[in-house]
Amino acid sequence: MILRMEPPLVEQVPVFYSLLKKNNWWKVAAIVDSGAEGDAFVHELNHTLTADSRTPWSFRNVLRLATRSRPPAIETFINQINHSLVDAVILICDNQGTGMQVFRVANKNRFKGVWIASGNAVAGNPSVLPYVPTKMLRVSYAVNSQYTAEWLDVVHFLSEALQRLVQRGYELDLLLSSYDCSSPVEQIRKSENVLYSSLRKTVHQGANGLIEFSEKEQMARVFYRISRLHQSVSTERTEWVVIGIFEDGAMQIDSGSEFRSSAAKKN
Repeated sequence: MILRMEPPLVEQVPVFYSLLKKNNWWKVAAIVDSGAEGDAFVHELNHTLTADSRTPWSFRNVLRLATRSRPPAIETFINQINHSLVDAVILICDNQGTGMQVFRVANKNRFKGVWIASGNAVAGNPSVLPYVPTKMLRVSYAVNSQYTAEWLDVVHFLSEALQRLVQRGYELDLLLSSYDCSSPVEQIRKSENVLYSSLRKTVHQGANGLIEFSEKEQMARVFYRISRLHQSVSTERTEWVVIGIFEDGAMQIDSGSEFRSSAAKKN
């Protein structure tokens, strides 16, 4: 059983937009996992860029990755964005094997822009790092440590809601397989999902007070770390180094940690 306790991709759009705007990376491409969440991210990013009419954004190139995307299709896309002098590519990919394919092709074709990534393709597996382009930023979410106790209360709250349903005769695997964690609350309500109904009725007395279900689907004090790929001179190891954070709609980047895309000249 996996319970997703992180913001949906569309909520990361302001982070990517701030990075693009701050560095004048106006010509943007995206490589995203195929599916509803990837499509929603692309739609929201396009909407955000279009709304900023004072900036000459160009966001025309999008590659949707299938479960087994073939290198020739990726290579065609990389050559296309190279020819278009794209400044930055946003990579949203959870499959490390597919992510490695993308990086190998990008290195082979010497893509000159900057990569901004989110997802498991660049996290948790050191074997991927040798293939990751040097001009790579990673966006990862986090929760302030002071809220750790509250998160434990939330876990207990979810356990109570699930236990109630199991006691009523529901099979847990079938119950969770019908629940799409990325679906809006309105969609879940219309389907009369029993898990949603149980969550609404559950009240847990936690260590920090009462825990109840919120229909706003908001997480308290979420912020995002911005990391840059760095090779240590002393250890010769490639690792991620945090260079800034995005919190409450504001981007804070350490001085001297920025770099520009060499794909296109800026006026």
